[in-house]
Amino acid sequence: MEEVTLEENTEEDSCLDMLATQNAEQFTPQMLAITKAQDEQQIAEDATMSVMENLMPQFLESFADWQSLMDRAEQDKNADMQEILRSIKSSFGPLKDLIKKMEQTTDVAFKKAENVEILLAEKDELPKPAQKISKPRGGNNRRK
Repeated sequence: MEEVTLEENTEEDSCLDMLATQNAEQFTPQMLAITKAQDEQQIAEDATMSVMENLMPQFLESFADWQSLMDRAEQDKNADMQEILRSIKSSFGPLKDLIKKMEQTTDVAFKKAENVEILLAEKDELPKPAQKISKPRGGNNRRK
């Protein structure tokens, strides 16, 4: 576990060095924090979409099964409605589990997005670095 931490620190230090040398005037540790938070947000959003993509076939299969059961009930007037309803209800548990998994991943993505928004708001609230104002050199600077 420490190796991962050391590797992450080394990568972070490299990024800091690179940014600091290329954009010395604009670089701040806060900008690095924002960039890292944006990366985490992107990863969380990608994970959410992947979960949704992987679970969608199971939802569609359940909906197709429900449609088939409803068609059977409509076509067969002697169909056992309680059996059909039990079949539909039996699929609720697995679907609830899938929905819970999707809610968890979207919650993480929303939290990561909120973190980015907080960092951006904090950045906007901080005083801007003092700009160097060039003073006229020489000449008559006295008030008349």
